[in-house]
Amino acid sequence: MISVRDRLPIIGGVVTAALCLAGTIGLGAPGDWEAMQRLEAVQPTLRFLASTVITAAATILALMLTLLGLSSSSDRQLKEWYYLRVRRIAGYATFALIGSIFFLLLLIIPLAESGSEFPDGWYDKVYYGMLGAASLFAGCLAVVVFMLYSTISDLVDVVGLGKEDHPMVHQPDEE
Repeated sequence: MISVRDRLPIIGGVVTAALCLAGTIGLGAPGDWEAMQRLEAVQPTLRFLASTVITAAATILALMLTLLGLSSSSDRQLKEWYYLRVRRIAGYATFALIGSIFFLLLLIIPLAESGSEFPDGWYDKVYYGMLGAASLFAGCLAVVVFMLYSTISDLVDVVGLGKEDHPMVHQPDEE
């Protein structure tokens, strides 16, 4: 079940993915020849996007270790849902990382030079599939960034600003 705190970042990620995909669909449905040309033209940009998502997700995962270190060294005991949220962020970042690696591997396949004839409408499906996957990974990275911002904002309130009554702080009378 999606918690209330995670709904807004997920909505932001869905909106990001939808906007990316809407821009593509707005160009109109290409025929096979035009889809092949569009696919060849967009492949370098998709490779760059996949590499960027891989780099960002790997960096976020590495820096989350620092976040956990800061959390555990705090003199306040944080609630379980905080650590579950950090785990979910790591899960989304891992999905974005692994998915983008596979996506990048798909992008290095030379479709036009394969020498075989593909059925009608094949390039059109591949074109939209590639752009759909790129939109998915962009949206997933947006979810990670939105959730991470919310988590860091809460942690700054608790650790940096010393708020004692923050919902993330475990109170002794809650046992």
